[in-house]
Amino acid sequence: MNDTNLRSDPGLALPAVVITGGTEGIGRALAEEFARDGHTLVLVGACSSFNNVSSAVLACVAVTMLARPEWRRRDLATVAIASVVMILVNSLRICLLTRSDASHLYWHNGMGEQILVISQTLIILLIAWWGVKPRKGEA
Repeated sequence: MNDTNLRSDPGLALPAVVITGGTEGIGRALAEEFARDGHTLVLVGACSSFNNVSSAVLACVAVTMLARPEWRRRDLATVAIASVVMILVNSLRICLLTRSDASHLYWHNGMGEQILVISQTLIILLIAWWGVKPRKGEA
């Protein structure tokens, strides 16, 4: 592919160019090309929501396997609840990141990041514990 294939017309009435994986590799190279051509960019880097949901699923599975060897129907519900809660927490984080530059620094690189990580860990463990806690009539 030659260089002219990567270029587009900056006169197009596009509000922005969205590039997933735009923080490294091929995505970054494309982002640099579009920026040189004068386009407004929206870069989507690593998906922290996916990482949070993965952590929630792994934690729920680990707690369940430590508590008892067999899976029950409600264990799947516990994993689903933990996943949804992590998506909501991550959505809150994104809202906090976009409020201002100072807010972004606090919630991305500052003390806010540690607060969220600790909060997410505690929430996941509480949901997992709730899922394996014996109910009335269970052994």
